[in-house]
Amino acid sequence: LMTFTMTTRLIGSYRREPVELPHHRVKVDEDNEDDRKLIWTAEGDKGWSMTLNADDDTLLIVGDDCPVQKDCEQVTVELEEDKVIGLRYNGEFYAMVDVVFELPDDVIFPSGDDDSDSECAVVVGDEPGFGPDDDASTDL
Repeated sequence: LMTFTMTTRLIGSYRREPVELPHHRVKVDEDNEDDRKLIWTAEGDKGWSMTLNADDDTLLIVGDDCPVQKDCEQVTVELEEDKVIGLRYNGEFYAMVDVVFELPDDVIFPSGDDDSDSECAVVVGDEPGFGPDDDASTDL
């Protein structure tokens, strides 16, 4: 069974409702240099970093590169029955709208000719500019 860290579970697109400004649509992506860091990118803006709190992986510490870091020093991960449903930033809730999630235990991967591990990700969502063009797509 393939398991994901909290940073992997947070990768996706988020939206604050009602969407009134471009920065109410956000993409959270991994930082290629540090597996405890994520990049928050609002539509039309450059991204800034967040780092998982070492003692509580439902808290992200906002990096110095955030333009409003003085006003909001952390982002809170909102969970429902251990499933990420969104992020709370600067007092506002951003619901996850595109999800990369772990498949059920009973999924069987086709065997290949080599001994390499199979990986599978499923992306679901329709956020323009921040997700796949289809309503659902798979990557095997």
